[in-house]
Amino acid sequence: VAGVESEETLGKIRDALSDNVSKGADYATFKTNVMEAVGTGTFLSDAHQETVFRTNVQTAYSDGQMAVLQNPLVRSGFPYATYDAIHDDRTRENHLALERHGIGNSNVYRIDDPVFQLFRPPWDYNDRCGWTPITIQQAAEAGVPEAKRWLKTGIPPADPTFVEMPPFAPPEGFQRALDSAPLSIRLS
Repeated sequence: VAGVESEETLGKIRDALSDNVSKGADYATFKTNVMEAVGTGTFLSDAHQETVFRTNVQTAYSDGQMAVLQNPLVRSGFPYATYDAIHDDRTRENHLALERHGIGNSNVYRIDDPVFQLFRPPWDYNDRCGWTPITIQQAAEAGVPEAKRWLKTGIPPADPTFVEMPPFAPPEGFQRALDSAPLSIRLS
């Protein structure tokens, strides 16, 4: 949490986030819990609190989803993923661009593609994009040539299709997580 100098305050915010994730509570509940934990007059503005909440909850969900896919029995069934931006007036252009940057200018990526690994949502503060693991058949139906061949032959591609890095990067200083801290909270 940028601007947090106290380990005690950071712990209270982390605990409120963890509690919200475990209960599936919404932003309003998180905001109430943080204010009760750290007290009134906190340095966290409404916008800052929303960014902390949205970024960390999205990261926890995304990292949990990826952890499930690390099981070899699960991973073998979902070698691709779709990148799905939110389409409204708050969506940033580079987030929309990733929907057209995948294999064959689609939103489909190999799940092990370095581009997908770097830009797996959330990859920016207040990122509202999502991703969905998909099967070989779903990728083939989306028009991915290697998936069509794989589905037809049953033989995985010897040379998987990865895409070029886009001309932009996650913001400097953005961290998904620290090994020693739950969720993606860090001291500034």
